[in-house]
Amino acid sequence: MDLIAHLSSPALLEAIVRAQPYARFERCYLRALGEWALQFELSYFRVDPAARPVPDLQHEVNCRILEELTRAGIRFATPEQPVFAMHA
Repeated sequence: MDLIAHLSSPALLEAIVRAQPYARFERCYLRALGEWALQFELSYFRVDPAARPVPDLQHEVNCRILEELTRAGIRFATPEQPVFAMHA
């Protein structure tokens, strides 16, 4: 599956946040096309300050994003860095 086709609409990221019981979705959009990444801005709020610490909520959202990408067969590309050996 093509990453751009899968994530060209932020609907997937919105659904992941909305599935979290202590999160309120604010917005998500494709912010920039980077050299090695599609850069999204995802904004959500913790609705109950006593519920879960923010890092735990962020961790859960990030793990769900990775699960969805894996399920869709999408892998992260790693940039090549050529190494030149100089012989003396």
